[in-house]
Amino acid sequence: MTHHDDTQALLARLCMALGGTTVAAVMARHRFIGAMRVRHVACYIMHRRGMSYPAIARALNLGNHTSAMSGAKAAMDRAKREPAVHDLLEAEFPAKAPTPAEEAWMDQRRTIAVACNDLLVAIDRAVTGDGVLAGQSRRNLVDSLLRVRTLASEADACLAHW
Repeated sequence: MTHHDDTQALLARLCMALGGTTVAAVMARHRFIGAMRVRHVACYIMHRRGMSYPAIARALNLGNHTSAMSGAKAAMDRAKREPAVHDLLEAEFPAKAPTPAEEAWMDQRRTIAVACNDLLVAIDRAVTGDGVLAGQSRRNLVDSLLRVRTLASEADACLAHW
C-alpha cells in the first residue's frame, strides 16, 4: 500500500466518521466546513503517525507545509469544541498507561509534595510572633529541609535508573 492509498483510506474513514463531505471535496481543497474539518483532522493524524508537514501538504494537495501545520493545530482546537472530533482522536490515539518508571517517579514526587507541605507547616510553627525561630522549631525546620532534599535526590535517582 502506497502513501497515496494510505491517505485515501484515511480520508475515506474520516469522511464517514465526521460526515458532511467526500474525499474528492477534501482533495480539491474546497473550503466548506465539512471538507476543512476532515482535512484538519487528517493533518493531525498523519503528523502523529510520523509524516512530516511537507509530506502531509503534498499528500493532501495543500499549498505548503504551513497549511499542514495550521490544519493540525486547528484539529486540536476543534477537538476542544467538537465532541465528534474529540472522540475520533481519542479512539485514534488512546491515552497510554504510565510506565513503571513513570509510576515510580510520580510516587516520589507525591512524597516530595507531602514533605514540602510538612516543611511549610514546620516553618509556620517555627516562626514566632516576632519572627525569631525557637530552638526546637529550628531543629524541626532543618530536619524538614534535609528530608525534602533527600527525597528530591531519591526521585531523580529513581528516574535516572529507568
